[in-house]
Amino acid sequence: MEVKVKTLVTANDVSGNLVSGEVYKILVNTVIIKKGVEYFLIKKSTLIKKGYQFSDSVLDRRKF
Repeated sequence: MEVKVKTLVTANDVSGNLVSGEVYKILVNTVIIKKGVEYFLIKKSTLIKKGYQFSDSVLDRRKF
């Protein structure tokens, strides 16, 4: 499944807790997930290991 803003995902956050929520923002190496009024930080590598994919345009953002 390709990850975009507003995509629903389930993965472990950087603290190791399993969270589900809507993608709020995609950063260089992490993704911010929103669930209600709470926000969680998830590593992109964690999502990739779970089978999620990112488009080339999202991956190219790491080039400054």
